Amino acid sequence: MCDNKRLRIDELIEGVDFNWEEVDGLRIRVFTKEYLLMVRPSCCKSGCFNCPFKFKEDNKDIVIIYTIKTLV
Repeated sequence: MCDNKRLRIDELIEGVDFNWEEVDGLRIRVFTKEYLLMVRPSCCKSGCFNCPFKFKEDNKDIVIIYTIKTLV
């Protein structure tokens, strides 16, 4: 476990901690396996897209942790 966790949204590093993906027209922030391992000691069982703990749900829904929606 890393002592220097980047927990605030403005501290995250794109391409290292997260990547952007588009799902149903929404741009979402998807955490990397490396970032999830850094901030979580074990599986949270939320169905994270890149779960490093190999958690599998029966349904294939993507859990969106942060959703960025552009206001028009």
